[in-house]
Amino acid sequence: FDKKDLLHAIGVTFGGVIRSKILGEFCWLRVLLNVQKPLRRGIFVTIGNGNKSWIPFKYEKLPTYCFGCGKLGHGIHDCSKFTPVEKNRIKVDPPFSLALKAESTLVGRESLKFNALLKKSQSQCSYVGGITKNQEEYQYMEQSSGLVRRI
Repeated sequence: FDKKDLLHAIGVTFGGVIRSKILGEFCWLRVLLNVQKPLRRGIFVTIGNGNKSWIPFKYEKLPTYCFGCGKLGHGIHDCSKFTPVEKNRIKVDPPFSLALKAESTLVGRESLKFNALLKKSQSQCSYVGGITKNQEEYQYMEQSSGLVRRI
């Protein structure tokens, strides 16, 4: 597949492409992002032989976002979408995680599920976000998984 066409197609689904760059196997894309919608974790792409491949997204300079609803601007504790009981359940198995941050070395469960770790030839797509970090979410992930180290 043509990486440039793929980047443009992905960018359009976000709201438009501002800038793109391809460096070997890595792709970087700056897009217009609707901050009222949940972050996207990735996309399935059909390759030439008809097989579908999962391309995980990573966001650079990602501000505070909710591990429950995936929206920017608040953490799970302040999310109005869930009851306290639901929030506690989400803390155990959050649908969103630090794996969305480009600065993180974590891999999201979607990537594990679709064997993306074994497919080193896949493009890594990065998307630009805001500028703040939520230390509370870092601490929560450190305590619950033991896999995260402070950046």
